[in-house]
Amino acid sequence: MNELVLHSNGKEVRFVAEYKCEMSEERIFSDGDYIRTERKPYGFGTLDLYINDVKVASGSFHDFNTAKAAHVTADASSPMWFFCLGKGMKDLSIAEAYNTWINQVILDGTDEEVIEFNKQIEKENVAKEIAEAEKIIRKAESQNSIPTEEGYNKWRQRYIDFNLEGGGGYIPEVVTQEQLAIAKQIFKK
Repeated sequence: MNELVLHSNGKEVRFVAEYKCEMSEERIFSDGDYIRTERKPYGFGTLDLYINDVKVASGSFHDFNTAKAAHVTADASSPMWFFCLGKGMKDLSIAEAYNTWINQVILDGTDEEVIEFNKQIEKENVAKEIAEAEKIIRKAESQNSIPTEEGYNKWRQRYIDFNLEGGGGYIPEVVTQEQLAIAKQIFKK
């Protein structure tokens, strides 16, 4: 059990949280048989809010893919935090302390196997992003000119009007200056 005690507008605000994230496989029942799926991170947490030692709200957060998603539902933009504001907790400076604390709760409750799994997924995502950036750079090098996004949109509309007679169909993809700049930035990282 993790606790965070803060003071705002003369009131004591206490958050109590529990979180656990571990690798798990799901069992799906299909046509009389159980099918096991690949192992994925599964996390579940509870979050309670007390104001002056009176429990005023309780909630849960869970995440089927990564422990990071739990942060999205349990940060300063969460319903729990807005509930706190509605109860007179208008001191937003404590939001930073809350965010730091809830991130630590999530990190502490996450198994090493999940952390390694997430690192591997992140590596794969970065590799895909770099491959896509390389593809865009190669395509741009093969083009006669590299238009701006606005120039491409005008060209695209003329192409549709003239070649496709205003209808649908194949439209050649063209790399724009903006896409090329983003691709080069990704490639430099």
